[in-house]
Amino acid sequence: MLAGPADSLVAPVFVTPRSNLVFQLDKQNRAEPWLRVTTAGSNHFTLKARRIGRPGLEGLTSRESRLPADPLPWSAIGRIDEVVTRAKSFGLLGGIVLGLSGAGLGNALGAPSHQGGAYALAGLGVLGAAGGFLGSRYGERFPHERNWYIGETLNAPAELPPAAAEPTISGPGGSGIVTSEAALRTARRIQPDRVIRVSHLLGRFQGFAGVAGPDGLEQLRLAERAPREWKVGAPPERIPWESIDEIRMRGGSGIHGALFGAGTFAAVGALFGAALVATLSGGEVTVAEGALAGAAIAAPVGLALGAGTGSMVRRWVVVYRRP
Repeated sequence: MLAGPADSLVAPVFVTPRSNLVFQLDKQNRAEPWLRVTTAGSNHFTLKARRIGRPGLEGLTSRESRLPADPLPWSAIGRIDEVVTRAKSFGLLGGIVLGLSGAGLGNALGAPSHQGGAYALAGLGVLGAAGGFLGSRYGERFPHERNWYIGETLNAPAELPPAAAEPTISGPGGSGIVTSEAALRTARRIQPDRVIRVSHLLGRFQGFAGVAGPDGLEQLRLAERAPREWKVGAPPERIPWESIDEIRMRGGSGIHGALFGAGTFAAVGALFGAALVATLSGGEVTVAEGALAGAAIAAPVGLALGAGTGSMVRRWVVVYRRP
């Protein structure tokens, strides 16, 4: 049964957030996670929103039979929380454990018929996929909520600010605030839990920006281990783009490290497996099968080690410079 507008638009009435915060919320909603939304009437809905914009939450879907009005306006939204589970971590763990177990079991079953390598790959794929699915389903049983937004109330709808007072984003020659494409691209990259360095008109800042949008950076907090020259004084309430000279972010090489590690370990594992088969098998297993099994077993290890090592090689990379 759908809840009509009359069920959502009840007292108290909430203020529509500014464009900067709406931009931040829509950015966090990019993967369309499950959200726990509390409306003005203290109703709770678990849903997904295709978009978060000025009208509110749009394109709503839910596993439940009841949904609020679509779009759900900001005047009815009291709180938004992301529903976080351990599905990804448990799925990854289950895939690795059962995948490696399947590779070992397949190699053992295929050895008598000289097909250990093929069986190992089949076991890795089948049991790895099963382990990932089962681990994800088990991880969904451990949910918790991460707050995104708490609405500010008004005493009466008449106190709502006029729409004309809200800054708008426009291109050259338009009205409202003009924000460059480079600034918007950078704002989309900045997440609340990612440390940044900002050189601006009044100094330098290293820490976190809770909100990054077309109006600039807000909800700033210093990083505890920031060098002294990057945490002079308290951060301002907001740093607008027109006063920002440069923004840097930590850049790692985790992907490149993972690829290099997987390739290197696969090659070493293949050589080791071929040599081991040639020395000990007595012709029961071919050299190619031994090489394939060695590469299949060693590659995941190299992938994990390479990703970890590459991620540790961090450097500050300029992601925005004022034109």
